[in-house]
Amino acid sequence: MKNLSRAALYSILLISLIFPVNGYCYINPAAGSLIIQVFFAGVFSAILAIKIFWGKIKQLFLKILPHKK
Repeated sequence: MKNLSRAALYSILLISLIFPVNGYCYINPAAGSLIIQVFFAGVFSAILAIKIFWGKIKQLFLKILPHKK
């Protein structure tokens, strides 16, 4: 199964290199702003999630790592 998916990936890559299609794209300034907003929202959401669940995360690491007194 792994070889089949690898062969499919190589086939798609080879076909896309042999038969290129011109892509005339334009990214407007609003799209760039949206990308930046999504990035910062993800970063701050991760920070907030860590802050909220810090006690549970700390307990998990204390169970995994040996504790020396």
